[in-house]
Amino acid sequence: MLKKKLEELRARRIEIRSSLELDQKIDMATVQEELNQLEVREADLLAKMELAELVHKTENRSIEKPKMEFKKKEYDEVKEYRSAFFKKLMNKQLSEMETRAMDTTVGSAGYAIPESLSQLIYRAVETQSILYTLVKKTFVKGTFSVLTAPASADVSWHVENNTEASDDTVIPVKVTFNGYELIKIIDISKAALTMTIDSFEAYIATEIGIKMSRAIEAAVISGNGATAPKGILTEALTEVNFTGAIDYTTLVTALGTLPGQYASGASFSMNRKTFYTEVLGIVDADGNPVVIADVQSPAKFNILGVPVVIADQIADSHLILGNLNYYQINYQEGVSIEKDVSVGFKSGYVTFRGYALLDGKVLDTDAFILIEEA
Repeated sequence: MLKKKLEELRARRIEIRSSLELDQKIDMATVQEELNQLEVREADLLAKMELAELVHKTENRSIEKPKMEFKKKEYDEVKEYRSAFFKKLMNKQLSEMETRAMDTTVGSAGYAIPESLSQLIYRAVETQSILYTLVKKTFVKGTFSVLTAPASADVSWHVENNTEASDDTVIPVKVTFNGYELIKIIDISKAALTMTIDSFEAYIATEIGIKMSRAIEAAVISGNGATAPKGILTEALTEVNFTGAIDYTTLVTALGTLPGQYASGASFSMNRKTFYTEVLGIVDADGNPVVIADVQSPAKFNILGVPVVIADQIADSHLILGNLNYYQINYQEGVSIEKDVSVGFKSGYVTFRGYALLDGKVLDTDAFILIEEA
């Protein structure tokens, strides 16, 4: 019965279409109203037919004992793994899906830090150290080397039938990156571990990031290259010296000494005290200030058009002019976090360890000028 009504309804729609195609005189408002009614009736008939078919299948279904089998639930593995990772750190009970996420993700190196947490830590490091954001960063496992070369001689125009001589004065230098362990410890009371996962993630990322940023920045500036990455100031750099106080002539001399190929992207790095007490008030020969605040970001400054980088690990009255992209940090192992409950057995504290394996080196010493008192 329902099927017959549906066929009649569709036949009427075909009649209306034929009338329109024959360009007969038709009241368009009336036709549109009828088509709307036909559409509503068709939808109603189709719904009734679908329900009738479902009832028919239910009535004819044979009664049988249901099979007891586990149906795998769909889940967001990244989300479940993140939740499981933090629950383990916080000694909380894992759900079935969280346990499965941990078991299917674990590898030979143990449980990996969730991507969300590692990104928060790196972001915290960058927030604490402008210098860190400007150096080159790679993530290559194991010891590896890169070849660097100083500025080459000008390219000569080739004369037909002549053999061009090799520029033997430019010899590439191999820079090898090893791995130095960076470890930072944080103690948290057990009571504090009742916080939410999101709050704990933000807290642990910020604390680890702040502590690591200080250590990394110190290594980039003055690391000894034996127990830590080798810093910029431990290399043999070209120096520009001043007597008594830094002045306009000192800054201009340094800018003129830096090779042109490193000028684009160069910056002046110094600690906060040196900038505000020794550099900010410098003027040129006409009495114009050499330090200008950035119009779009007044908290940022430039010296004669060159950006200022505040790095508190640099000693007082020392400035580094150079292109920080010519310092490279390589992570053999990215940041990881582990916990230990035995250390704080008597105190009620849980100890968390942030760990990374990295190295850093200057790629080209010509890219940096040291400004200091003679």
